[in-house]
Formats: sequence, structure tokens, C-alpha cells
Amino acid sequence: MEELLAPGTRTCAGCGAAIAIRMVLRAIQKEVGKNFIICHATGCMEVATTPYPETSWKIPWIHVAFENVSAVASGVNAAYEYINEHINENINENNKTDKPKIIAIGGDGSTFDIGFGSLSGMLERNDDVLYICYDNEAYMNCLTADALIITEKGLRKITEIKKGDKIYSFDQNTHKMLLKECLGVYDNGEKQVFSVETLHHTLKATGNHPFLVVQHNGKGKESTLIWKNVEHLKAGNDVVVLKKFNEGKSFEFSKIDSNEYFGDEKIREIKYLGVEPTYDLQVDESHNFIANGYVVHNTGIQQSGATPKFASTSTTPVGKAIPGNLQRKKNMVEISAAHNVYAASTTIYNFKDLENKVRKALRIKGAKYIQIFASCPTGWRMPEKDAIKITKLAIETGVYKVFEIENRKFKLNYKPAKRKKVEEYLKVQGRFRHLTPQQTDEIQTEIDKEWQELEKMNASAATI
Repeated sequence: MEELLAPGTRTCAGCGAAIAIRMVLRAIQKEVGKNFIICHATGCMEVATTPYPETSWKIPWIHVAFENVSAVASGVNAAYEYINEHINENINENNKTDKPKIIAIGGDGSTFDIGFGSLSGMLERNDDVLYICYDNEAYMNCLTADALIITEKGLRKITEIKKGDKIYSFDQNTHKMLLKECLGVYDNGEKQVFSVETLHHTLKATGNHPFLVVQHNGKGKESTLIWKNVEHLKAGNDVVVLKKFNEGKSFEFSKIDSNEYFGDEKIREIKYLGVEPTYDLQVDESHNFIANGYVVHNTGIQQSGATPKFASTSTTPVGKAIPGNLQRKKNMVEISAAHNVYAASTTIYNFKDLENKVRKALRIKGAKYIQIFASCPTGWRMPEKDAIKITKLAIETGVYKVFEIENRKFKLNYKPAKRKKVEEYLKVQGRFRHLTPQQTDEIQTEIDKEWQELEKMNASAATI
């Protein structure tokens, strides 16, 4: 069978999302051949597989925004239904073609958060579209190739940084410099970028890249530091900038004031520049670095509606204020099923289950939703070689449930013969390494309660 996702993509080693997409394409091909069209939301898989002007996709493929992939897929489906109804009737029978299957693909942003409304509309209308969510619990953002980063060895372009390099970071508690390890460097392809200008600094970044901003809370009240994306910044905002460090040595990005360490400067102007190649870093623990004198957030992993409770992310870092993410993961499979459509969960561990559900969904007329648990070794801070193993462990500990809902009937597809302790799943991931025994017990208790309810609902699940 032909691989419809060409090799040589820019995905990270052990990327679970890439494995998931390859599995999905093979399953679709077994069912309908190449007679399908993919609408793909912005995300890590889109960036890694389509660096302009190249593409890894060997089938018709459309890239759209985070928020509207479901709406675009619905529009493509409506166009082909119109063709079938009004145009094909005038075509010779021998020249008629079957309507292609319409597939929408998205990650956390286009599914759990930014594109949730669009997805809900597609499901509510029961449009004949199969929505595939690769669930890797991650978000990303980026800077342009000319961004200058302060490292242990001096200024370096972001394109010159390597995994393992020591990068200077900002301690939000002490407001001092820290040296932290670079955990990854990402080529995120060409994206729309903006320039953020203050008196002494200019940096080009994508609209979703966070800057550290001074929030003034009114007369007599203490100001606080918050993260704001470029798209939410405006002229007059005070952003945190580097002034001096390293025993008084001043690093000159353009003109640098000689005051101690950090200060703030007002944004003078934010301008849209067009499309440029973009990159980003991931920095251990502090999750920020200094680019062109600005304190900016690293790529992630950023919290989303798919992020599990207590997971440490770049936007919910562990500290005195919070123990990581405070919210539980949103149950998108059940939310989708509430629209009275076929909805299912699966993982990259069990290809047969994934294949069966994709092929089954393609035979159903109307909307359908499949969520694939796809590990992210870089974001979860675990060995790349364990990308499949960790998804198996998620099932064995009961963290991830494999089930389907059809005609409003719930079916649990797999259950562990004897569930392992959740600690076995948590302890091998860096994003959970801060957990206290009490927090681990809290997660275990929640999972135990969930499984009691699941087993009451369905006692016929296959044992694994």
C-alpha cells in the first residue's frame, strides 16, 4: 500500500501525531482508495509536513486556520453534494465519479479550544465529514529566523541554537537571570509575523507568541507580571526587557540602557510584516528566554483543554502559586457524542482498533468524530523510543479510555485485566515529575471513580 504521507517530514523523533496520521491514511485508503480530501487545521503536523512550497501529502489537501477547519470541511462537502445533485445528472454515466470522503484533521487548538464552535456547528448540522483529532495535549508558537538569543556563550541566532545549549532565562520570582537547558529547537515553517517595537528593541513574532507584560492594577496596588500573546498586545503596553547582566556587561541588540538587569518599556508600535520562516525553542523549567532583549515564552508545551490535571506546561508552570494545570481534561468524545453523532476514542498503540473505527466511520452518512491519543515525547519530556509504549501504559493504568458511542449507546472497547497504578504512567514523564504523593493519590482516586462508572455502563468490554 502506498504511503500517502511522504517520509522526511520535520516532525520530532517519536512523534505520536505523525504515527497517528499515517495510520489514519492507511485505514482510509483501505476503505475508499484515494478518493478523499483532507482539510487540515494549523498545528504542529501542518507545520512539519508543509514547509512552503513543499508538501508531504500525496492527496488533495487544504490548510486552514485553527478556528475554521470544521467549517471549511463542511463547505467542501456541501460543494460536492451540490455537484452530485445538480451537475452529475447531466454527465454521461461512464464519466460520473463517486463523491470523495471529506476528512477534517486538527489538534488541540482546532478541537478542544479555538475551533470548538466550528466543530460543534459541523456536528450539529450532521455534515458528512469525518473529524480526526490527534490528541497530543500540546500548543506551539514561534519567532523569526533573525531573532537573537542570549546563551551561555553569548548572542546566537535562534537558528544556531542546539538542543542541550544553556540559555539565559528570566526568574519571575527573583527577577534575576537563570541559565537553563534548551530542550528542543523547532523549525515551524512559514507563518504570518508581526514586529513589536519599543524604544530600544524590535522583535518579529507570530500572533500567538507570548510576551511578558507588566499589568498595572490601579493606584496604590502592586503591579503584576502576566503573559500576553502578540495578538493581544497594543501600543502603550509595558513589556519586560533586558537591560544588563553578566557583571555589568551590556549586550547591545540595538541601543541598550545601562540600568541593572531588567526593566520595562512601552510598546510604540505593532506592525504586520507578512509571511516569514519561523522557529522556536523549548527551555527547561522556566519556559522562557530572552530574544532581541524581550522576555518571551518558549514553544510549550502550552496548556489547552486537552491538558491533564497537574501537568506542568509553559503557561501553567509549577511554582508557589499553582501545582501545574488546575483543570481536568475536557472530554471531547462525550461532548461530540452529545450532538447525536458517532464518536470514538482510540490510540496509536492499537492500530487494529484505530483502523476499524476509521473505516466504520467512513461508512456512516453524516458527521463523526474520532480522537486519537498520540504521545508527544518532546512536550511530555520522555524518551522518543517510548512513544508507543506510553500510550499502552495510559490504557493499562486507566488514564486513557478506549470506547465508542453510536446511536447514543456507550461501548467500552478495552479494559485492563488488572489496572496498573497511575504512578507508573506519571513517573516516566517530565511534565509530572513535580507531583507530590498526595497529588498522585488524587489523580488515582479520580481515575478509580471514573472506572467504577464506566464498568457499570458497559460490562462487555474486551479485556487487554
